[in-house]
Amino acid sequence: MTNFCCRFVKNYATLTQPLRELTKKDVPFLWTGKQERALEKLRDALTNASENAYSDSTKTTEVFTDASPVGVAAVLTQKEPNSDERKIVAYATSKPSARLERWSLHLQPYDVTIRYQPGTENPSDYLSRHPLRDVTPNSRQEKVAEEFVNFLAETSMLKAINLTDLRSATRHDATLQAIMKAVQTGKWHETSKDARINISDFQSFEKVRNELCTLPDLVLREHRIVIPEALREKVIDIAHKGHMGVVKTQAY
Repeated sequence: MTNFCCRFVKNYATLTQPLRELTKKDVPFLWTGKQERALEKLRDALTNASENAYSDSTKTTEVFTDASPVGVAAVLTQKEPNSDERKIVAYATSKPSARLERWSLHLQPYDVTIRYQPGTENPSDYLSRHPLRDVTPNSRQEKVAEEFVNFLAETSMLKAINLTDLRSATRHDATLQAIMKAVQTGKWHETSKDARINISDFQSFEKVRNELCTLPDLVLREHRIVIPEALREKVIDIAHKGHMGVVKTQAY
C-alpha cells in the first residue's frame, strides 16, 4: 500500500529507511523505537488530508476494494488528465455487516466496470486485513433491530415483478405502446388520436417527454421504468405489503 502512495508522501525514502533496514539480508529483525516512530510518521503521512486530493467529478474515478476474513476496505482514487497517475481521495475500512448484502441494489444506477487487481497493486489489500474495530459494541436491541431490517429486505416483494412481466404487460398496454411510438418518432399529436389509449395518461407523459426514453418493450422516465396499467395495483400492493408501520416496527 505504501508503495502505491509513495509518490504522494514527502521524503518517502528517508521516512521509510528504518523500516527497510529490517528487510535486508542477514539483518536480525529487531523492532525498536526508531522503527515505531518511522511507522507512525508514515501512517500520518498516508492519512493526512493535505496529502490527498479533493474529489473532482470531471476526472476518471476508480475504487480499489478488497476483503479478507476479518474486514473489507476501499480506496477511492482519481486519475489525473492525460496521465496514469492516481491521487487518493479517501480511505474506508471496517468489519463487514449484513448491510453489505444490499450494496448491489445501491450500485445498480451506476455504470461501473469491475476488474480483478492483484494484491501487490491494490492499495486496499492491507486495509482489509486490519479493519477498524467498532468503537462501541452493538447492544442486543441493536442486533435484533438489524436482523429485523435484514429480514424485511430479504423478504420484500420487490422481486415479485421481473422484467419479463413488465415487458409482457407493456406490449399489451395500448397507452404505453403509443407513448413508445411517440418517443421514437416525435409525433405526439398524431399518436394521441388512437382511440385505444388513455388520453389523460398520454397527455401527462407528453408534458415530460424530454425525460422519456425507450428500451425493448419498456418505457423509462429517466432511470425509472414506467409501470404498465395492468401491474400498477400489484406494484402498489407490493410496496406496502409486509410493512407493520413505525410504531410496531420499533416495538418489535
